[in-house]
Amino acid sequence: MKPSRFYGTITMPPIGRLKDGRLLFLRNNTTPLPEKEGADGVWEDVFTNRDVLHVAISDDDGRTWKGFRELYLNPNRNDTAYAESNQDLSLDMSVHQTQFVELKDGNILVSLGQHVLHRKLLVFYPDWLLETSREEDFSNGLTNWSTFLYQNGVVGHCAYNRSEGSELIINPADTTRQILRIRKPMNENLETPHQGAVWNFPAQQKGHLETRVFVPSDSGGGPLSLMDRWFNAGDTAAFKYAMFHLDLKTLAPDRWHDLRFEWDLSGRSDYCSVVNAGGETIARLLLNRASLNGISYVHFISDSQEPDDKGFYIEEISARADQCFPGKRLCRHICRFLWLPAQF
Repeated sequence: MKPSRFYGTITMPPIGRLKDGRLLFLRNNTTPLPEKEGADGVWEDVFTNRDVLHVAISDDDGRTWKGFRELYLNPNRNDTAYAESNQDLSLDMSVHQTQFVELKDGNILVSLGQHVLHRKLLVFYPDWLLETSREEDFSNGLTNWSTFLYQNGVVGHCAYNRSEGSELIINPADTTRQILRIRKPMNENLETPHQGAVWNFPAQQKGHLETRVFVPSDSGGGPLSLMDRWFNAGDTAAFKYAMFHLDLKTLAPDRWHDLRFEWDLSGRSDYCSVVNAGGETIARLLLNRASLNGISYVHFISDSQEPDDKGFYIEEISARADQCFPGKRLCRHICRFLWLPAQF
């Protein structure tokens, strides 16, 4: 026996073969917060990590995989009464315990969610996983982002109530657009007050991510981390597990920066180049951790030691593979949802 190439945690990860021979794999590609010491001195699991379901596909019997996309983000993930909502079993039972079947038309029907309030059926087209790019300008709000934080205190066995974290504000330079503000306000009611934001894109062994950021001169800043799995938005240790990370405090303050992160995990280099709008390489980030599955996440967080009301700002972001897989580009909105009654 040897360790799998897949990271997993306390969930049921189904894998199955499609009619065309490809393998499909569903799992929660996520990392929980650390265990927490209870009032009786016993450390217990704090799941806090199952609000997103991922899917990948292989056309060579599992030797390589494509996708690692967020198939579903729990719409209840920001619920201030999240733990009470699950109180009948006092567990954080979110969008895991999945099963899937292939339909006659080639679409995939997925059943997800353990708790009655989270159960859903959805249908998606598997070739969506062949996409190689994604873009975000916040025109759909924070629909595609994880930003929630946790209120103090485990409720029941291992669940937290949630709190909204990073927020969208009007762009002062263009009032028709929104920008994301990430900061560290004073809030003693949270397990951690460090706001963050997490966004997924198609996994890339060789690719680039572009973003536009602004760091005020009196901001505490924070790291931008490129990763191969989901971490809690407020996890201040997430950067330690990243493939690469950049300390945004190293950027010149009080101006917008157009940044391009370029990497190749195929073994040809052990660094990620950070290039500015003028084409100048302003940093070379050394590889911190290897990844067989490629980079599929960016994680932002305020790591200020003191309360930081200024924070920093993100205007837009995009990611693209530099070596595309065969096949034409597909519609980004190819997944449709079938909402079910509470019981099924």
